[in-house]
Amino acid sequence: MASADFYTEHLRQGTMSVGLYAPVGVDEQGVHEQDEVYIVAEGRGEFVRGEERFSCAAGDVLYVGAGVP
Repeated sequence: MASADFYTEHLRQGTMSVGLYAPVGVDEQGVHEQDEVYIVAEGRGEFVRGEERFSCAAGDVLYVGAGVP
């Protein structure tokens, strides 16, 4: 399945949007043109941002700058 199959947008105002993203397994998203903030609602996983790799779990807030894989 494509990443879009796991995303629902709930709010859009100007260049900002808020949505729910619930991937299963490996997330194959590419580089985004805008900054992004992720809030882990449940579960745990491994987060890769550029050259960084770290564990994350429910309650963590993750940031990815525009243009960063």
